[in-house]
Amino acid sequence: MILLKKLLGLTVFRFFYFNGFSVAQSNADVSLSMMLDNVDKLSLKTSYTTIKTLAFALMATIETFQKITNQKILTTEEVNEAMKDQQA
Repeated sequence: MILLKKLLGLTVFRFFYFNGFSVAQSNADVSLSMMLDNVDKLSLKTSYTTIKTLAFALMATIETFQKITNQKILTTEEVNEAMKDQQA
């Protein structure tokens, strides 16, 4: 198995951190590119059913966290907009 992973260039990891992403879609599936400091590090392909289920699970997690902490988590776009005046 290790030889096969080396031949295919596969990397095994227990965790993965990313701070950016992009999403692409076709008529059959969705592709996610996970980035670290604007560099693609991992690509995932999945079905629309799976990605929608994931989206609902992630939103439920975020909503629970926001309710418990009474804090809104900002999106990257919201942070960029709030910092627009500081970047000039």
